[in-house]
Amino acid sequence: MTRTRLALVLALVGVVAHSASAQGSAKPAPRHRLAARPTTPLPRGYVLLGASYTPSQNAFEDRVTPRSNSETGSSTLTYDVGGAPGFEGAAAVRLWRSYGLRVGVGRSSTSVGATLEASIPHPFFFDRPRTASATIDGLDRAETAIGLHLQAMFPINRRMQLAVFGGPTWLQLSQDTVQDVSYTETYPYDTIAFSTAVTAKNSETTGTIGGGADFNYFFTTSVGLGASILYAQANVELRASNGEAKTVTAGGWKTGLSLAVRIR
Repeated sequence: MTRTRLALVLALVGVVAHSASAQGSAKPAPRHRLAARPTTPLPRGYVLLGASYTPSQNAFEDRVTPRSNSETGSSTLTYDVGGAPGFEGAAAVRLWRSYGLRVGVGRSSTSVGATLEASIPHPFFFDRPRTASATIDGLDRAETAIGLHLQAMFPINRRMQLAVFGGPTWLQLSQDTVQDVSYTETYPYDTIAFSTAVTAKNSETTGTIGGGADFNYFFTTSVGLGASILYAQANVELRASNGEAKTVTAGGWKTGLSLAVRIR
């Protein structure tokens, strides 16, 4: 009887030990990993077409000192250049990862006024110059900018995208300038009055470095709205009064609002 009980106890101990060994060698339950957040895909490129505005004030002066009646006079023309509306177009393509090329073309135009302040020597008396002032309106000014820029695209989410760019830019300035002015005077020639102005169109192109940024918001997978800010500025030489060369600033800051089309 004792041997039987001892055999049962040993058998029970063996079963418990085998069960514990089996539980120790069992593989742990797999843990559930968090799914990786999908990245926002970059488009192949985009196209912008819309309006722009150049708020910069590139005013300039043209000062000459004509000599008449054995004395030297003075004539100053101040060109008041205000803001100019225009249009802007651009096409960007991604070539490697987030980097690519952007080609942009913009043109703005406005009408410029010039203020004349003149001091002309008297034909009979020394140190008694006659003065005249006038405003000459209707002088056309147009600027064209063409940029070939390196660009980097940064997707914010599936609807918003930011791009920055920079590189060579070509600026063309077309400006009407006053070449000569005439006055009327009557005896005893103590006063003069502005009569007419002779104007001529000048055009000059120069190269510089420009850049900017595009922010696009897409309402659908392909169509949205783009906002741009651009900068390119350079000095050009124009023919002013008396045929002299005059340094004039072209370009500056520009903002744009465009229709944006995304290329998948």
